[in-house]
Amino acid sequence: MTNVYIYKINIKKSKIPKTLKLPSHVYHQYPENKKPNIFYHPKIDIKKSEFIVKVNKGKDWYSFERLDPYPQIWTRGGINLFRNKEHKELFQVEEKDPMFLETQSYNVSKLTYDETDKSLTNSTFHYAGKKNKELKLYGETFVHFDLINEKKTDDIFYLLPSNIKKKLNKTNLIKSFKILSKKAIKSKDYFSRRAFSYQNIFASYDKYNLEIVAKKLHECKFYVLAGKEAEYMDKKHFFMFLEQYISLVKKVLKTDDTAKIFTEVNTYLSFDKNKKKYLDNQKIYIDLTTEYIEESKT
Repeated sequence: MTNVYIYKINIKKSKIPKTLKLPSHVYHQYPENKKPNIFYHPKIDIKKSEFIVKVNKGKDWYSFERLDPYPQIWTRGGINLFRNKEHKELFQVEEKDPMFLETQSYNVSKLTYDETDKSLTNSTFHYAGKKNKELKLYGETFVHFDLINEKKTDDIFYLLPSNIKKKLNKTNLIKSFKILSKKAIKSKDYFSRRAFSYQNIFASYDKYNLEIVAKKLHECKFYVLAGKEAEYMDKKHFFMFLEQYISLVKKVLKTDDTAKIFTEVNTYLSFDKNKKKYLDNQKIYIDLTTEYIEESKT
């Protein structure tokens, strides 16, 4: 069984500025000194959000793996923290952004786990500059996470907040089937706006909401009904939501039979009053899925 820690932000002990005083060439679509802190996300309520990490312990180290859907900057994903030689109860690591981009801040995070109370802190320094070797410090974000629960489980769905879990039921599943069955309609949004909305969903607990995932899957289906001629990114987004939707359906129906669930989902996705069109749609989805599975193997 996996050992899991669930954290909440201690607001009083944290310092999370809403904006960063970065130079004008960074986040150039914003005015200078009005740059949003990358920690903030429209789906994160810093007073209520729960952050979930899988924890393994060694003799002189801990490994922390992010399980919640929030942006990596908060707990920095899969990391190993090593014992501090002077303060034996502390385990620490420094994590840097993987690449430097002139138009973005460059972030260096020092994460500290305190074995005495199992708290976790993230002290992130925000740098910027026009050259990687000439960076200047422009601010700091300090987040103190308090442990609120500790569980042992291998099922991520068991760890979801209660308000998310209770919506994963058969009533909402039937509603989502009806959403998928609607006629495919081209979105009024440009591709960039659609892509941004997809990214936000997978960076929040919205990815576990049947209605939201079904609506986005329905939106994506318009763009893949061209079959093999569909654009690469449209197909990528379609399967991103299809895989997530199938995982949610399997959880509601308490089954691991992916093939059976895909067949059922396909009947709703393909639905058309015109029987020939309905059968053509089914074939398009089956062919695209076969192609996607084969490409995933290479």
